[in-house]
Amino acid sequence: MLAAESDEGLPLLDLFWTMLLFFYLALVVWLVVRALRDLFGRDDVGTGARVGWTLFVLALPLVGALAYLVSHERDTGVPDQLVEERDLWRVERSQHSTYVPNFH
Repeated sequence: MLAAESDEGLPLLDLFWTMLLFFYLALVVWLVVRALRDLFGRDDVGTGARVGWTLFVLALPLVGALAYLVSHERDTGVPDQLVEERDLWRVERSQHSTYVPNFH
């Protein structure tokens, strides 16, 4: 029997492609859910923009979700007072140390 006539295939190769497809679909679903949660959790986005982004994300899931997440970055959510306290701690700490990295 010739190899071209065989219908068995390579089981490990089939498993690889199945796993690749599964993880791709899981990634796309996660990105869409994250984009839509962020979109509907924001107060600074109007209704028209929400409808537009939702249609874009649902029509082209991977491209739409990535475009939304890149274009609508959220701040870290750390209040300014905590940032100032962290910077003050860094200044005080630098008086005892010779090197303080700047993470900004």
